[in-house]
Amino acid sequence: MSLIKLIWENVSDDGPWRKNTGIDSETQIVLSSPEAAMEQHKLSIFLYRIEEDTYLRSPGWEEIEGDTGRTARFRGPTMNLRLFYMITPHSKEDEANHIIIGKVLQIFNDNPVLRAPFIQGCLSGCEMKLIFTSLSIDDINKIWGIISKSRPYMPSLYYEVSGIRIESSRVTEIGRVAEVDLSLSQKEGGDVR
Repeated sequence: MSLIKLIWENVSDDGPWRKNTGIDSETQIVLSSPEAAMEQHKLSIFLYRIEEDTYLRSPGWEEIEGDTGRTARFRGPTMNLRLFYMITPHSKEDEANHIIIGKVLQIFNDNPVLRAPFIQGCLSGCEMKLIFTSLSIDDINKIWGIISKSRPYMPSLYYEVSGIRIESSRVTEIGRVAEVDLSLSQKEGGDVR
């Protein structure tokens, strides 16, 4: 939804672009495969792969900030993800499809890191990086072969979105150390232990 909001906010005031592409409402941009996008939709954003971002793997339990009492609260390790999207225009006119592709490229290039106010829902607070991805013809054919049996190949953009954090729902409380007792004793022979 954050990607839809980013695109729509950047085209909603552009009357000539909307007229040339036929995208006159945010509802014409959908999260679905190109196969499932119906005729009334002009742009589909399809999540075709999810990977864990092993470079940002959480080292373990994280203290939840804001606690000041006698106990500390910790949340289980956070999972960091990389999402891979295929963005496909669905106009009946090739020229309109090219105009849509050009505008999406421009918008994502101008906003390589997605922040508020575009971040939606549980992702608020995240910073998502938008990275253009070049795929080989073989990879493109594999993706199209899986998602669309009846539609021919359509020009599409491929983007990686990183910075997606999935927080653990496991939370535990641990008592804080409130008092420490240190005592020294002396044994025969003069050693202090």
